[in-house]
Amino acid sequence: MKNEKPQVIANKISNMKKAIIYMALCFGFAKTHAQNDNPYSVFGYQGKVLKTEEEISGKQMLEIINQDTSNQIKTIALDTKNGKVLYYDKNNFLIKSDTLYSEMVLRFLSPDPNEKNYPSLSPYNFVNNNPINAIDPDGRDIIFINGFSYHDNNNQFHGGSLNGWRKNNYWNNENKNFTNNVENYFNDHTTHFLSASQNYGSKAVDRQKLGYQTALQMVNSGEVQLSADNPITVVMHSQGNAYGAGYMQGILAAAKENGIEVKVNGVMLAVHQPNDINTVGIKDKSIQFTYSNDNSKVVAPMGKIPGVTDANPNNIANSEDGLDAHSAPIDKNQAFDAIKKVDQQKGIYTKKQ
Repeated sequence: MKNEKPQVIANKISNMKKAIIYMALCFGFAKTHAQNDNPYSVFGYQGKVLKTEEEISGKQMLEIINQDTSNQIKTIALDTKNGKVLYYDKNNFLIKSDTLYSEMVLRFLSPDPNEKNYPSLSPYNFVNNNPINAIDPDGRDIIFINGFSYHDNNNQFHGGSLNGWRKNNYWNNENKNFTNNVENYFNDHTTHFLSASQNYGSKAVDRQKLGYQTALQMVNSGEVQLSADNPITVVMHSQGNAYGAGYMQGILAAAKENGIEVKVNGVMLAVHQPNDINTVGIKDKSIQFTYSNDNSKVVAPMGKIPGVTDANPNNIANSEDGLDAHSAPIDKNQAFDAIKKVDQQKGIYTKKQ
């Protein structure tokens, strides 16, 4: 190394810059300790403030020893006060320095995992440099699709969030943890609440088409992001099953059009008009559960979709029949527990990693 030309040394330094800056930032933020000094105490905040070892000791620089002993650079120092990265040799002589400009500091250290879906954008951008008008969903979504609801059909909504109403009054009305149980099982907490509620006598084929169109609209608007690494789960109940099946097919169609291989999961509960639901492309990605005494004339016909894995093969009945049996798959844990057990045995679902 002693006889190397300055240009060679400069090239090695240049090649190390990204790794050095990354290491410096990581070490700087990782080495923190809780201290009692609290500059916010005047505002009434009594918590502890985290400081780095260098702040505690009064140093101005974070120093990192280069583990590659064959390299001329022995130490890299991050001057946090002046915003510089300093490179020292084995004799502690300064070889080179770099300035950390604000646009370098305020930048992601890793590329967007969905960068291949946006070839025209920098992989380090955030929401296309438009944080005021855009958000960055993680691409992982659970779509809850409810069935018949007087609330949705008659627009009996008086303030607040419609999503919140559907979540709390339809899905978590009796079983307060139903949606949480689903989210935890699929390791996914990005949720959407849609309604497939239509008048009595509506056709499954019409709801399925509507679900298909809704999926395309949500993908095109960016509300749902498609990625090969991020499965999309659709949880559907009653009239929502036909709509949900169409939604899953719409997601797969949009993914195919964009050249992306997306995984979908179907959780089918209390299936309404089962023989009229088209399951092309989603049959092996779904599990259904309907109680045998879900037999109210109000919601008939009920039953099982041919060819879809059944989590109630022994035709277990709910403790009460009729409409109670119809709502029981979401009002009680038994149905979803059975679906989880089948999935664990057969590995049907793809869960977020």
